[in-house]
Amino acid sequence: MGTAFKISVTLTILFVIGGVGLIVTSDTYRYFRSKTVVTISPQFTDFTDMYGNTVSYANFRGKRLLVGFGYTSCIDICPVTLANLTNILYDIEAAYGTAEAEKFQVLYITVDPERDTPQVLYDIIHNVYHPAILGIMGNMQQTVRLSDQFRVTFRKSQENSPYYTVAHTADIFLIDETGTYQTQFAHTAPPKAVLPVIYTYFEQPET
Repeated sequence: MGTAFKISVTLTILFVIGGVGLIVTSDTYRYFRSKTVVTISPQFTDFTDMYGNTVSYANFRGKRLLVGFGYTSCIDICPVTLANLTNILYDIEAAYGTAEAEKFQVLYITVDPERDTPQVLYDIIHNVYHPAILGIMGNMQQTVRLSDQFRVTFRKSQENSPYYTVAHTADIFLIDETGTYQTQFAHTAPPKAVLPVIYTYFEQPET
């Protein structure tokens, strides 16, 4: 083309802060969605967590939230979501220490409140996944209201069967300490792709 430069179609940005490099590539961003036009600002009250406590958004204000929706009877999508969230938290701990990881809170909101009692959520989440993942539930009306805030849809199939499934949006949402939506990413996104992008929204700590 008569030019001394070749422009690569793959952009790579190297962030080096405190001696640690996090690489974000265009391939990384394929797991991430464009920001929604309508601002997400989570507001909920009188949900119940998997320990039987009544919780509201106010309990988590000041935390960096990773929010996912699913249900414990799910056999394909939801275990992947919870495993990836677990590994993201462990990767933050490994890279930056426990104090940094404790700035994050994962909320896993059931879309199946008929079957997912606090005890069921506890048995599945507490015994298998990272201890910072908190399962919470509301009644169906509360669940619909909260899912609407995130533009999450869910729908029960096989309505009259006790073995029904629930089709639902599986993205994971990143909310900052002020309650402001930052981004969302596919539940299949590997932690090594997620971590560098998370730290484009938050200051990367020194190690």
